[in-house]
Amino acid sequence: MKLTKAALCGISRRLILAWLFLSILVLFQGDRLIRPVLPFVSSVIEFIQADYRATLKISDNQPDLIQLQATTRRIIPSITGSGAMLTAGAHVSHTLVPLVLFFTVLLAWPLDKTQHRLILLILGIPISLILVALTLPFQLAGSLENMFQGYAQQYSVNREKPLLLSWMLFLEMGGRWLLALVLAISSCILVQSLRSKQKYTKKKIVKVP
Repeated sequence: MKLTKAALCGISRRLILAWLFLSILVLFQGDRLIRPVLPFVSSVIEFIQADYRATLKISDNQPDLIQLQATTRRIIPSITGSGAMLTAGAHVSHTLVPLVLFFTVLLAWPLDKTQHRLILLILGIPISLILVALTLPFQLAGSLENMFQGYAQQYSVNREKPLLLSWMLFLEMGGRWLLALVLAISSCILVQSLRSKQKYTKKKIVKVP
């Protein structure tokens, strides 16, 4: 598809409309959208660290807050004992911003046919889970680890800085936006390349006597 002036206007219009629609959806239905994914996020948190068992839920008092309830598996020197309960939280809207950006790009990307857009959106579902796995678990686990690092420094305890904390800081400095864009654009290019390859194959078959 050629990027003519009309095509660029169409892309801009779809970007604005998709962003508005998805933002409003997250604003009013964000807790319902994220709730089914929480067990998956909890399993990722337990995979990336070994200090505690993680349980996630939407706060009863604040429906826009995701609560991490962590039960320590072992003694963490100068921080807490085994079986202690710790909590961290993340706002639903803050959590869903990368997904809004991701699906905005998918909806605005220039494609020739509606069925191609449908294929792209279907492909976007599993890729969006990858995006969630690379953002929300590290945001929550990183918040607790940041607290652990503060206590360790306060009591002069040598605690190694884990990779998950570095990744969380990268995400908070704009990395989650970048990650959403990279995954979205990669998905669009993949669908376009598959369609181009299919068209080339069909032309080749037609030319064969």
